[in-house]
Amino acid sequence: MAVDFVCARLMGFDYRRLLMLLRALEDHPLPLVAFTYDDLTCRSPDERFQGRLAQCGDVGLVFEPHFGWKGHVESRVSDRAGHGGRECVA
Repeated sequence: MAVDFVCARLMGFDYRRLLMLLRALEDHPLPLVAFTYDDLTCRSPDERFQGRLAQCGDVGLVFEPHFGWKGHVESRVSDRAGHGGRECVA
């Protein structure tokens, strides 16, 4: 799941707007993950991808979602430096 969060971020998508990722972090008797979004740290030879995932800004990778998802999964510009409240478009 950690890789899914990183890939979503690098693609410019907001994990809170992707129901599978959002729900993976919810409390559950049989949890999918043993970490929080704030725990995720990226390690790479490329300095753009170093550090806490929640604090990574726009890395300049250009991905466009499928037309059916366009406008629903992208990170908002104001959210790219951090990750405010939880939300999801279902």
